[in-house]
Amino acid sequence: MLNFEDGSTLHGSIVIGADGVHSRVRTLLHHDPDARFTGHVAYRGMVSVDDLEPNLVEPKFNLWAGPSAHVVAYYVRRGELLNYVALTEEAGWKTESWTTRADKSDLAAQFQDWNPTVQTIIDHTQEGQCYKWALLMREPLSTWSSARTTLLGDAAHPMVPYLAQGSVMAIEDAWVLAHYLAAHPTTPDFALKAYEEARIERTGKIQIAAWEQGQLNHAVGRGGDISERGDGGGFSKSSWIYGYDVCALYPD
Repeated sequence: MLNFEDGSTLHGSIVIGADGVHSRVRTLLHHDPDARFTGHVAYRGMVSVDDLEPNLVEPKFNLWAGPSAHVVAYYVRRGELLNYVALTEEAGWKTESWTTRADKSDLAAQFQDWNPTVQTIIDHTQEGQCYKWALLMREPLSTWSSARTTLLGDAAHPMVPYLAQGSVMAIEDAWVLAHYLAAHPTTPDFALKAYEEARIERTGKIQIAAWEQGQLNHAVGRGGDISERGDGGGFSKSSWIYGYDVCALYPD
């Protein structure tokens, strides 16, 4: 039985804590510290391609990296919009909301000496259409489950976005959890433990790898190296991340 602050209650066979980086379920299970601010901040905006010169950005995942910051950009909405995310290091900003608007001039000032393409993208962002949020994380856990309660997604393994795997890991979690619950309908506690054992090592490794990728992207001298190699900072070599087929490993 679950008891909520408003006095309501719910009954169920299992509890799945999919309540995000500040998970109350996780805190009740493990009593570990709340999410910590990483010192990294993300800015996100979208620009209409009609406002940009043709072929300004290639139709692929684009990455510009430099000391203490990097920018990624790619097309969305069938190529009608260019989405970009600029990631910087700012010790004084700890607001987490994805709906907090950023001052475009502040962002432009941080990238005033960068590649002209980056400056052009920022300059063409409409006022009020740039958002800013702090990046948070928690340390990998050694276990997620207790009896008939477990964790999923950011509640289990919040991570920085430098490998673009946060939502992916939650989707993989859900698939594997559904697989084991369907396979063991009369023993849900066994199903939850099997799910945890199937997922905890992979997600923990990706939590760590994502943070390390961010450190590499922001290292002094790293930007030129990535630009010259043209391989997206080594992402193409991470087949253990991007080549993982959860549906094949855990068929429905």
